[in-house]
Amino acid sequence: MSPGEPGQPTLFGPAARRRRAVPAAPAPNETGPVAAVAVDVPLPHLDHPFSYAVPAALAATVRPGARVQVPFAGRTEDGWVLDVADGPLSGLRPLRRLVTPVPPLTDEVAALARAVADATAGTLVDVLRAAVPPRHAASEKAFLASSSPDGAAADVPSGTGGTVATVDPGPWTACVGGEAFLRRTAAGQGPLAAVRLPLDVDPWQAVLVAVRAALASDRDAVVVLPEVGDVEACDAVLRAGLDDPSQLALLHSGLGPTVRWREFLRLRTGRARVALGTRSAVFAPVGRPGLVLVWDEGDDGHVEPHSPGWDSAAVALQRAEAAGAGLALLGRARPVRTQHWVRTGWVKDIAPDRARRRAGAPRVVVPDPADPLEVHARVPRAAHRVAAEALQTGPVLVQVPRSGYATALQCRRCRHAARCPVCAGPLGLTGSTGAMVCRWCARPAPAWECPECGGRHVRAGVVGVVRSAEEWGRAFPGTPVALSHAGHRAAAVDGAPRVVVATPGAEPPAAGGYAAALLLDGDLALARRGLAVEEETLRRWLAAAALVRPAPAGGRVVVVADPGSRVVQALVQDAPELLADRLLDERAEAGLPPAATVARLLGTEADLAGTAADLRHEGTLPGAAPTAPERVAVLGPAPAEDGEGWQLLLSGGAADVRRATRDLLASRSAAKAPGRVVARVDPHDLD
Repeated sequence: MSPGEPGQPTLFGPAARRRRAVPAAPAPNETGPVAAVAVDVPLPHLDHPFSYAVPAALAATVRPGARVQVPFAGRTEDGWVLDVADGPLSGLRPLRRLVTPVPPLTDEVAALARAVADATAGTLVDVLRAAVPPRHAASEKAFLASSSPDGAAADVPSGTGGTVATVDPGPWTACVGGEAFLRRTAAGQGPLAAVRLPLDVDPWQAVLVAVRAALASDRDAVVVLPEVGDVEACDAVLRAGLDDPSQLALLHSGLGPTVRWREFLRLRTGRARVALGTRSAVFAPVGRPGLVLVWDEGDDGHVEPHSPGWDSAAVALQRAEAAGAGLALLGRARPVRTQHWVRTGWVKDIAPDRARRRAGAPRVVVPDPADPLEVHARVPRAAHRVAAEALQTGPVLVQVPRSGYATALQCRRCRHAARCPVCAGPLGLTGSTGAMVCRWCARPAPAWECPECGGRHVRAGVVGVVRSAEEWGRAFPGTPVALSHAGHRAAAVDGAPRVVVATPGAEPPAAGGYAAALLLDGDLALARRGLAVEEETLRRWLAAAALVRPAPAGGRVVVVADPGSRVVQALVQDAPELLADRLLDERAEAGLPPAATVARLLGTEADLAGTAADLRHEGTLPGAAPTAPERVAVLGPAPAEDGEGWQLLLSGGAADVRRATRDLLASRSAAKAPGRVVARVDPHDLD
């Protein structure tokens, strides 16, 4: 027997490769179980189920929701079993392997993922890739060893609810209609509401009460937050307040694959009934959803950056409505889209009355419009005076909208923008003694010279958070100054006098609340490009104001911006609904989201030129090219901002725009058109 023959050990060279047994093809005219499988190939023209024969060895374990491997286009691909039914097996290839004995998908989540893919002109497998975390085999094996002997998923009870327990409304009494929402949720109903909390109410206590109401109805709860830090803070409150903390499971990327998959399995098998996590937790496989709660739905942390770009607030609304569960869009601001849902009657508005708002909010101070020194100063005298007085009783928060040191430089003599001589990008400073560096190409510019006047000295056009901290340290010598931004977030601070300089979203809470907050560079924040700039600026200001003591306790907020701005007036009145109503009217008149649906296509000029011609019924793509309905307006192509290439916009009714976008992407995929076109329906960053 020579080396390499069967039965002979191989001493040198690679060992003989072991092949996995492939199930035999079914015999002609044979019938049996047939699986409808969504193959994990993210091509739009393949976004439909394929039929496969279920081998006899897998017939007892393959069921809807299972993860399998199938032969596809000469390769082995993963897939999701959407349905299993008896039928003819002739001509069908058999499934190759069952990946996990626990079907990751529930019927409810599978239907939800399909609805989300249709609403965003995406593919089902793209949505499922975000809905189900990556499998971790070792943790799954350990989990199943401590579970049922056969390793099967537990059947979650599907009753109509048990005895309704009395739920203490707690902070929900501050909102008109809050107690009624809790009663309906605890009774097994599905109220849909946009809930605006007063600024002095702890949001995690409100989340706890809502979760207890869902559990009282013998149903489960899903809580979705924008950031991991929010999840950690809410987790501490829920574990302290729930009768059985083991019913809580966390789902976010910071857990690591081992813990995340174990937590997912706890929810899937019914061992946990409350899912708490970031945006993908909106698809958590709870048994019977009774509440879907989203905190701060206007935060862009709820937007999925990968295709097809869904956001958890819209998905939560779809899920709650389909499952008959309660929906609570909980926050302190009011996004325009949420106001659109309120105006159309889709969701109910729950908010505090005027007296309760004023009692829980700090007093807002704006510059005197009659004093030019107040209006045009970066830090007016009134702001400096408020800070000095507040430091006598506690910490002061200073919110700066830009990170870095000096992010936009100007010629000191003529105020011409300082730009890179190589790529024309904006120059900036990394510190008080650092050299000028291009923010685009990172090249230093030590010998910069103004092309307009020949000047060699610059001034800061936009001051960042680092330089602001230096300036406040000089303004109040001897007072501690803390810095908090995305790259270096400070923890919670105590109630001792100090100045905390932070960027939006990175403000640490203070024990007992801040004595005052200064919102600097408001006009700069409002001058940014984008459709949602005004509502986003107000959301950031309200988040900072919520960290300040209420007006009866002496809390004050100074906003340095044009006093006549409608955003400033909404902050003064603590009435974000009024701003959202005005913006909604303007968008309806202009045909912009959410009053109309807009799809944004990004690509190269050549790709979008052919796409636009095709959508305008000129038929440039080979084969059966799609055309946009007459009710869909095709705008562009035109250069996109921020170096994103070119863009093409489709505007019209929701069904028409989504169908036109899906047909276009499927046609390009089937025809193997060159280039790449990326689509987003109602993008949050639309300019």
